[in-house]
Parts: sequence; C-alpha cells; structure tokens
Amino acid sequence: MRTFSQVFSLALVCCAVVLVHTTTATSQSSSGTSTQRSETLPHCAPANLQTGYSQDVKFAKSDRKVKVYDTDYDETHKHDPICLSKREGDAIFWVSGSGKNFKLKIYPQDDANKCGRHPFKFDPTQDSVDGYFSGPLRSDVPEGCLYNVEFQREGEKAADPHIQVTP
Repeated sequence: MRTFSQVFSLALVCCAVVLVHTTTATSQSSSGTSTQRSETLPHCAPANLQTGYSQDVKFAKSDRKVKVYDTDYDETHKHDPICLSKREGDAIFWVSGSGKNFKLKIYPQDDANKCGRHPFKFDPTQDSVDGYFSGPLRSDVPEGCLYNVEFQREGEKAADPHIQVTP
C-alpha cells in the first residue's frame, strides 16, 4: 500500500509539472499573438474617470458604445486616441463637467483629402455649447483616419484629445 501511495504521489507531481508547462507554453503563444495583433491595431485610450475620456456607455443587446469625454480636462500630454468603431456604431459625447461652454473644432491630423474634414455623418456644431453628441460615423470614412479635436473655452487654451476611426 505504501508503494502505491508513493507511485500515486509521483504521478500527481508529474501531471502537475506537465500541466504547468502546457499552461506556460499556451500563455506565451497567446501573448505572442496579442503582441502581433497590437502592432496592426491602433493603441486606443482606455476609459478612465481620472482623465477626460471618462467612460463608455454601453447599451443592452448592442455592441454600440457612446464614449463620454469631459471637455474640462486638458489633454496636454502625449496620449493615445479615443477609438470609434465603424462596425459597432460608436459615437462620442463631449460634455463640460462644470457646465462651461466650449466651441468644438475637429480636423484631420494627416490626409484631409482621404479622411475628410471630420469622421461624422453630420457636421459638428459651430456654436458655443456645454455638451455635444457626435452622432454616427460616416460610412465612407476610411479606417485608421486620425483627427485632432479642440475645445476652445473662453479665456482658456484649447485642449486637444484625438479620435481615430477603427474597424
């Protein structure tokens, strides 16, 4: 009986070693795949309540997200763009958390001929507002187009978050 328990214990240890080795190899191959994937897809800013891009509003039974951006937050440091997915029908809502009015200016970062003046179906307002909903993306806007967004608040310098169109 004692020999059986020693053999059984040895078998368990061997199984554990094989399991750990298999799990490690799988996670390494998965991380290699995600590294390759991240090189082809843009780096997108994550929603974070401590930044201007504060949250995603997701609807039940839908992949659509409305990204919420607080225009009172100054994005003056280098940062990743907020990605808007064409496939999922993403939109963005710019709002002043303090209720201050701002003017919105959107323009392509690189190729205006390819990307157009802005990525949205409807022209953004030229009025001074305390909140603005972008509406849907244009169906013809190419994936990968990057746009600068400026909020000009009276007497303050403009903030400059970026948005990028993704698949």
